[in-house]
Amino acid sequence: MRLLLSGEGPSDIGGISTGLQGREFVAGPMAHIVDKIIVSVLDFSPIAADCVDHVSRPALAAKAKSMPRKPPMLLPGVKRPAGYAGHLLQAVALGKCAQELATEHNDAVVSVLFRDSDGTNSDDLKRWENIVSSIEYGLSMSGARFGVAMVPKPKQESWLVCAFKRIDPYLNCAFLERASGNDSSPNSLKGQLDDCFEAALATQDMTELVRESFDWARMDMPSFKVFSDSLRKACNDVYGLTSAAY
Repeated sequence: MRLLLSGEGPSDIGGISTGLQGREFVAGPMAHIVDKIIVSVLDFSPIAADCVDHVSRPALAAKAKSMPRKPPMLLPGVKRPAGYAGHLLQAVALGKCAQELATEHNDAVVSVLFRDSDGTNSDDLKRWENIVSSIEYGLSMSGARFGVAMVPKPKQESWLVCAFKRIDPYLNCAFLERASGNDSSPNSLKGQLDDCFEAALATQDMTELVRESFDWARMDMPSFKVFSDSLRKACNDVYGLTSAAY
């Protein structure tokens, strides 16, 4: 099995680094969360096995723009929430990339599209739901079999605060999903995360902390449960597919 990831940048899913060993994927904190869940289901770490592929957000947007035809759900008369076509089209593009990789490697590919759900429209109470459904729909319409939406509510800092808060870590975290995603707002999630460590951690330090100590199974948070349940289902579907082949 291979893992295909796309996020917003190096501080969440990770990115490609060019060094003495050539181009290689450098996992961010969210990639390690994905990896931990896969290990729990399949007893296999894509990161450790060097079976991770990555598509940057600009590359994914370019692929979506180059697609020759609009997917059926964007045709006139098909009702979808306004303002989410970008998420949907990029999900279709990621699904197409997953299919290409599956053919190239003759292997199953689990694709994960990470997006924060914070935005300028703070009055849109269904923003998170619409982003998740748009990504899931786009992945399914692409024909990719094992696609997953990874969408924190409202942003990845809420998941990290839940795990690393000083009082009752991992527990009763639904309230964090109502916090502002605006970093300049009072009591912002970014500020709360900095308070957990009495300092702002660099991406590399946060990544190492998540790799070493993040316990996904203890997370008591609705948006995280939606994601982890979806990823575990995709892993179980892969296991059922590969088991049937023997």
